[in-house]
This record gives sequence, structure tokens and C-alpha cells, in this order.
Amino acid sequence: AIYSNGSSLYAAFATGGYKETTDWKQMPNDAFDVKVAAPGQTSETAMGDNHEKLGGGHHYTVIAFADEGSTAKANMRVLDDDLQPITSGKARIRFINTAANAGELSLYARGVKDAIFDDINFRNEAGWKDIDPMSGTLEIRPQGKNTPVATIPGVNLEAGKSYTYIVTGKPGKLDVMKFTDDV
Repeated sequence: AIYSNGSSLYAAFATGGYKETTDWKQMPNDAFDVKVAAPGQTSETAMGDNHEKLGGGHHYTVIAFADEGSTAKANMRVLDDDLQPITSGKARIRFINTAANAGELSLYARGVKDAIFDDINFRNEAGWKDIDPMSGTLEIRPQGKNTPVATIPGVNLEAGKSYTYIVTGKPGKLDVMKFTDDV
């Protein structure tokens, strides 16, 4: 369940499981405390929280992911989706590193020398970047390495669309989830 300012009103998000997204939901302006709770937990016993001021008229993505030290504790990130118009003829992409103990990670298009995003730390996002549309495979590489630790085959980034890639898991067993950001 997701709680805001201690209210279980947002327990409607409880249907979202691991690697699932939920439909968007309007929240009151100026919400500050966002918490995630496992089934049976309340906002007082939540496994993770974040204190953010949510502004009226903005769109946000809330993600919860395992802590480096314990899967019983969650990290929470509230990301401003910053819905600016996409540059004409471009696709928009962002990359988020939620892989505990995996170090800094970079995102590359296979066969391209320069990273799309370079050296993103655990708990961090790279922000949005408008890129040329592409099809192929994306690779996730550790800082300073050329060998990927995870690949994302069958990628088709279309002009005019926004994509979020979240790397999760742990070293040796990384996983990536993708979602298209539609409002």
C-alpha cells in the first residue's frame, strides 16, 4: 500500500506488485509524506518513506525498492515526471538505478560508443533525455567496463514517446523493468 500524509486513502495502489505499475491517481496538493507498506503493515509500521512536497498540476512517479542492507526495509523515490514537450522526431528516455550493491551503472545502445546515461549511482535517476528513435538492444554496464551485466533485447524507442528503464536486483542477478510513460 502507498500512504500519503498517514492516510490509507491511497491504499488503492496496493494492487501493484513487484515490477508492476499502477494507473495514475490524483493526490492532494502539497502532500509531504509518502510511505510504502507490505501487506498487513500500516503507515506507522511502513517499510519505507520519503518526505517530498508534491506540487499541484505536476505528475510524479513513486518507486519503492530494496535497501542495500535489508529486503525488509525499502527505499522510496518520488520522481517529478517533468512533462515537457518532447523534441520533434525524438524519443524520451530516463534510467533509474535501484540495484543495491551494484555500483554505478551506465546505459548503452549496443554497438554505440557513447553511453546514453553514464555512471548512475544506486538510488539515483539520470533524468530525461531526448534521443534519436532506435531499435535493437540496450546494455547495462558497470562503471568503466565494456562488458554488460544486463541486456534489454527487442527495444523499440519510438519518436514522440517517453520510456523509463529501472534496473533492479543485485550483482550477478540484475533485472530491468520498462514502462512507457503515458498520461
